[in-house]
Amino acid sequence: MRYLFLSLFCSLFALNLHSQESFKDTITLQEVKINKKKLKVVTVKQGKDKQKIGNGFFKTVRTQTFFIENLPYGTIQEIRLHFMWMVVKSLPDSKPINTNILETTYELTIYDVKENQLGNKINKTPILVTIPEGRKSEPSVTVDLSKLSFTTDKLLVELKRVSPLPCNECKMYIPYGYDASTPNNTKGIGQQNRRGSSKPPSNVNLNFGLLCEIKTLTREY
Repeated sequence: MRYLFLSLFCSLFALNLHSQESFKDTITLQEVKINKKKLKVVTVKQGKDKQKIGNGFFKTVRTQTFFIENLPYGTIQEIRLHFMWMVVKSLPDSKPINTNILETTYELTIYDVKENQLGNKINKTPILVTIPEGRKSEPSVTVDLSKLSFTTDKLLVELKRVSPLPCNECKMYIPYGYDASTPNNTKGIGQQNRRGSSKPPSNVNLNFGLLCEIKTLTREY
């Protein structure tokens, strides 16, 4: 009987030890939610239902940066910009020269966002956006960004005028914007930092949003 109890005790001890070893080797799987939606291109209009305004600051400031947010998370495909013509400088008793609107070129640079500050450049080489000379009063330009493979739900758009200012009476193209002094879904990033400790770049536009459409390849729709 003594040997029977000893044998039973050893068996239970071995079984308990085996259970502990098995427990150590157990892998716990957490629930993973998989979005089964198909990828789809979604267009978000920045400045929708806002009054569009010509961004005349480009006549005196070459570079402006805009913060664009509230996009569906996905890969940015393209941006469509809108322009209008403006006389370079209105002088007393002067009239615009009755000629075509002169060709105007801007450099487009995309940045990622780090704590509402300029982050890394996504396109190392600026993309040239040229509005050709003509008489079209409100042209639009579409820029393909799909090759950047940039996945995000917010970004920074920097526009730099590289064309020199023509004569005072001449006409040039400037980007369309809208009033960004009230809450909306795109604005000069400087607004995000007015109460912060870090100063925004000096070329940030605090009052104008950038009127544009952003297309994103996403499953969020």
